[in-house]
Amino acid sequence: RLGNLPGKICLPVTAEQSRKRGINVILIERKIINDIPILEIVEEDKKQETTPLVFFYHGITNQKERGLEPGYALASNGMRVIIPDAYRHGERKEEAYAGEPAAEFWSVVLKNILH
Repeated sequence: RLGNLPGKICLPVTAEQSRKRGINVILIERKIINDIPILEIVEEDKKQETTPLVFFYHGITNQKERGLEPGYALASNGMRVIIPDAYRHGERKEEAYAGEPAAEFWSVVLKNILH
């Protein structure tokens, strides 16, 4: 339950209630692919279908969960969204940065592309 928020419509909170009202259910599934933690976001009725695929990388110093809002919006428009944790971020953060995060920027970008 989302509560009584003035000016807001509270949608059903269970998948079953959503289906009964004709609301698309968006699945968010945590997976590990090649040792990389990801979130896969897709409409429930399109889970087994071929859909347009979007890879969404979070911003610097963030983690994959920060991409849930845009990922949900993209999935609501019929796309399958994959949001990985970038190298040295979120679940992949092996140690704290030794210096400024910007100094590690290119090594993070290259590791994400080449992995």
